[in-house]
Amino acid sequence: YGYDNITPCQPQVSLARPHPNAQKRFERKARRVMSERLGFDEVMTYSFDSDPLLAKIDATPDERLTLKNPISAEMTSMRTSIIPNLLGFVERNHRAVDALRFYEIGRIFIPNGDTQALPHQPVTLSAVWAQSIADSDPDATLFFHLKGVIESLTQGVGRNVRFTQGGVARPWAHP
Repeated sequence: YGYDNITPCQPQVSLARPHPNAQKRFERKARRVMSERLGFDEVMTYSFDSDPLLAKIDATPDERLTLKNPISAEMTSMRTSIIPNLLGFVERNHRAVDALRFYEIGRIFIPNGDTQALPHQPVTLSAVWAQSIADSDPDATLFFHLKGVIESLTQGVGRNVRFTQGGVARPWAHP
């Protein structure tokens, strides 16, 4: 008796390849394009909204999922957009460097009206490019840089993009 008397042997297990996951493959491709080809850094932020930050940028959503047991008094709801968290990242880090270029791929949480059902949780990619530009028209320069990023990203992941002229609903969304 005893473990010392058991003859060691390799287990006879056959493993099958997992089914391909198109969503994960697409996300990996987008990460590769953003990080390797375009030089953006990936960041990971909380999946919660920061109420003081949302108030500061006037971006508090009308509907959002409020938590019964939040991790802090300032983070009481699930995020409906990644952008405010990225802007908070810019606010905390802009003094250290001249230019910040980063992105996040993550879920957002959209209420569906039924408090008993799970919210809609699409995976989104959001990016921020914050830079001081010494140019006669820095807004136009940054716009064309960002347009090039979007074109490179969509080409790199095998999608098409078409640009149309429009406006911005939030002041913080303007270049």
